[in-house]
Amino acid sequence: HGENFGVNQIGLNYRPNELTACVAYHGLIELGANNRERINLAEALTSLIRNEPKLRKYIEIPESVKFDGSHVFYVYPFKIKNVPRKRFAARMLNRHGIHVGEGYINPCLHEYKAFRKYAKGRLPVVEDLSRNSLCLFSHVVPGNSVREMERTVEAMLQCATSRDRK
Repeated sequence: HGENFGVNQIGLNYRPNELTACVAYHGLIELGANNRERINLAEALTSLIRNEPKLRKYIEIPESVKFDGSHVFYVYPFKIKNVPRKRFAARMLNRHGIHVGEGYINPCLHEYKAFRKYAKGRLPVVEDLSRNSLCLFSHVVPGNSVREMERTVEAMLQCATSRDRK
């Protein structure tokens, strides 16, 4: 805590209580299997999206996305094109009960007062992703199935191609 050993600064106590430690311990035991399940579901979802020709006009998954464990898909990000993001997200929730978040960090971190000093000018790629990306937050999760990913792609197609204004 900074009170011992001649330390001249304040420290913090980040030791968890017993209940928190127990939950964390069991979560860590299951972490590897849960991460593999998330990766497998994300890979299935990505394949389904990429193999739906009608979705190519609306949904973009970068070719750089890998399923090698470098990303565990605690969120499933994708980019929307040719349909307003807010409208697509509202349709997914209202019509299919699928919560889609509008962007990962919106506004961009460099637009927050605390981070402005770190940005050296505009960041157009980050700004584009902030404006046009969406995330499935609680969808590619252990316990879901490939059938659920198929249902999601069907919902995406319906919500992207709908002609109504809502």
